[in-house]
Amino acid sequence: MSNKGKSTNSQDEQYHLTAMLRDLELKDKAYNNVYDEFLTSDAILACQYGAKKQLLGKSSLKYTKIGNAEVLIDKDTNIRGTFGVCNSPRFAGLSAIKTIQVSATESLDGVAKPATGHMCYMQLAKKWGALTKEIEVYDSRTNEYRQIPTTNSYILCYYGGGCIYPIDSGQRVTIGKEQWFGILDEYLEGNCSDTEADNALIQIAGSRTLDRYISASNSGNRNYERYDRYIIGWTDYFNDRLNINIDGAIIKAMMWKESKMGYVNSPSPNANIAADVMQVLDPRNSTIYEYCTYNLDTTTNVKIVDLTGSYVLPVAIDPRYNHQKTRTTHNTPVADRLFSLQSDGCYHYNYQAASPLLSIALGIKTYANKLQVTNGNALLAVQEYNGNSTYKVQYMNDVDMLVYKGGYKNADSYP
Repeated sequence: MSNKGKSTNSQDEQYHLTAMLRDLELKDKAYNNVYDEFLTSDAILACQYGAKKQLLGKSSLKYTKIGNAEVLIDKDTNIRGTFGVCNSPRFAGLSAIKTIQVSATESLDGVAKPATGHMCYMQLAKKWGALTKEIEVYDSRTNEYRQIPTTNSYILCYYGGGCIYPIDSGQRVTIGKEQWFGILDEYLEGNCSDTEADNALIQIAGSRTLDRYISASNSGNRNYERYDRYIIGWTDYFNDRLNINIDGAIIKAMMWKESKMGYVNSPSPNANIAADVMQVLDPRNSTIYEYCTYNLDTTTNVKIVDLTGSYVLPVAIDPRYNHQKTRTTHNTPVADRLFSLQSDGCYHYNYQAASPLLSIALGIKTYANKLQVTNGNALLAVQEYNGNSTYKVQYMNDVDMLVYKGGYKNADSYP
């Protein structure tokens, strides 16, 4: 009797698992374009009943070496973080207890949206399963064979009764992206061109997109998504190099506020908004001086262009434009291309050398600096990015609406 009962339970469990895996196979066709690759710490996971993607991460996990890459082995499945909320059928009929906002970079379909469900409390099985025959490798450190999870593997969650599965192995991050990150290193050092950096950013961003901004005033010829790949690529780069977590959706919202993605007009060539989309290259504020390696003082050795096209000291236009390079912590040699030493002994500001690619790079780096001094508070860092003391809070609130509350669908409301 006991054995029969166990057999029935086992059959029911197998039937349930088979049904789940069939469901996952259909989802896999939409999200997963990699097959049978080993999982690295940068693998991206999804949950059958979850609301957002999750980085596998390396803390508390066990890895072994295959060639030059560290890959996950079949033990210690302590995945940190959650999938937001759980919408398992076992909770059907029960009232939802949590609503979260899932950003475009977190969601499976690349669209920011609210998600409601029960809080995600992962209770994971002790071992990964596999849709295909499990792969084994020899671990020379322990003198034993280890089963290696791949993109065809899954792990059960006993809390919601669903499957957690990889949608990217992470190898493109740990192996492919580092090559492109190296090019961006060289770009910031002033050693390669915008064209080379552009190609690297395109490779890093891949097919990922950000929220599509809708503007009733758009006549149809304005592409508010034209710099998405730059935002995604540079965000990935600084997140990696500075070990921080910048949300690209915030950067895009700030770009909307700063320049309407470069579509705002200005009579001053120094403002150059079409190129300086993040408004960090304008010589009338202090930011750009902190990135240059030159010893700059706008009262004595820097000249900018006035409305007549003549180079003058900034203080001749407005004494408020008196800036000196006071720190060296933000030195970024690529910024030097914006100034050239002339025969009059002054550095002339070369507004023609500004570009959206450079502006986004230094804009995100500036936001990263603000993020660090605000102890990782993403919206407070947005507030500190804006230099107008009377406008800071409104600026932050508008970005909050654009990013987290669906405001991008009616962007004109947050000019």
